[in-house]
Amino acid sequence: MNQEHPVPVHFRVRPLSQKEQAKGYFQTVYCNGSHSCIYIPSFQVLTDTCLDCHSFSFTGNHGPETSQEQFLQAFDSLVDWTLENQGVAACFAYGQTGSGKTYTMSAIASKIAHEIPYACVDVKISLLEILGEQIVDLITGQPIKILMDKETPVLVNVSQVEVFNELEAQEAIKHGFESRRTASTTKNATSSRSHFVCKIHMTDGDRKSELMLVDLAGSERHSDSQNHDPERLKESIAINGSLMALKDCIRARSDGEQRIPYRASKLTMVLKQVLAPGKKPAKAVMVATVSPTIADVSHSLNTFRYACSLNPIQMNQAQVKTTTPMAWKEEKIANWFQKVSDNRLTLQSIVKDDLKPRKEFVPPCWKFLYDLPEQVWIKRSPLKEEETLKIRELYRALFIKPRASVKAAGLTDGHVQTLTLVEFKRPETRKMSRHEESMLKAKAKGQAARKASEQVRKSSLRGF
Repeated sequence: MNQEHPVPVHFRVRPLSQKEQAKGYFQTVYCNGSHSCIYIPSFQVLTDTCLDCHSFSFTGNHGPETSQEQFLQAFDSLVDWTLENQGVAACFAYGQTGSGKTYTMSAIASKIAHEIPYACVDVKISLLEILGEQIVDLITGQPIKILMDKETPVLVNVSQVEVFNELEAQEAIKHGFESRRTASTTKNATSSRSHFVCKIHMTDGDRKSELMLVDLAGSERHSDSQNHDPERLKESIAINGSLMALKDCIRARSDGEQRIPYRASKLTMVLKQVLAPGKKPAKAVMVATVSPTIADVSHSLNTFRYACSLNPIQMNQAQVKTTTPMAWKEEKIANWFQKVSDNRLTLQSIVKDDLKPRKEFVPPCWKFLYDLPEQVWIKRSPLKEEETLKIRELYRALFIKPRASVKAAGLTDGHVQTLTLVEFKRPETRKMSRHEESMLKAKAKGQAARKASEQVRKSSLRGF
């Protein structure tokens, strides 16, 4: 099987729009060239108000400050590789609706149209729209049937337009983008409701090469489709189903599996040459686009996880989770104390007899130590105050360390980390509900009635 794996993934964050800035939205997704980070507000029982920081090193990490020219440098060799190897290459754009997929894919298409050597090869372009089980030719507007053979998919009655220069290629591709199905959604007034595939066939005698540009429909969560009519809802189900099928194929391809489940959807059948290559060399590149705002942070995290899942190294390492200190037994906590203090501090010297069984509730060892005040640590520890407080800080830091680690080949580790923002005491009192107030009043009336009855009984006894 001729293929390049794992699939390179370029993570791109668009700038904040003027509308988002006017609403007061702020940025939660950042890229620094080597890492991409997403900060998500969360609440932990132990550490109260927190931020979950999800970070990873993708093949390319492109923040809002990255110019279009700098981003497009990642695709400099795509046309050359395809022609030199007589292979099939594909570039996918995935992300939430409104995250800049079509804008990004249009720029990549323009770059590829500029780099094709029209004087050396014959160029023909096919334009397809895919939604669920339907494939439509965007040049003729007619439906297309797809048949499969051992090597390549056969598109019945598909039309091709021959182009002779960059301008004609640009116009043909632009027609495809403008002809695809769009509709207004809660996230985007012109949301793409179908997958767009542009197939560029390049022929030089017996040498045949093909480039595919795939602008995937915007992914949606269930909450985004609550206001959809039945037609929009069916489209959302079809879109998400084909996106999951594509992910399964790319993951299987990256893992080097012999069987690729490309028959799961019409989209993956059209892309069979890249997802399940035969004798012809194949190459795939994924672009994951996200919105930077706090309002779309859950969508950004979903895109982030989708992109991470395309690399087998990432997936295998992500499944290895460190044991949380909340699951440690006292023996392991005691060993930790001895290790960090060079055998100068023991667990028993800090807990004393406070954890012995008794009638009242006894917290687990890890929780008792976490809540133990500084003054008690200092009083019970045989070490100096500074050393004791440092060990206490190290112990509390165990609960905000990375919860799971992933590693990319040759790059720095990525992780999920919880950061404590504010420690606060929950109010001891709260406003009672109407039901609770009613119950309290009824209880008070009952007590008053019993008290009055008791007084009457006592006074009657005095009369005797």
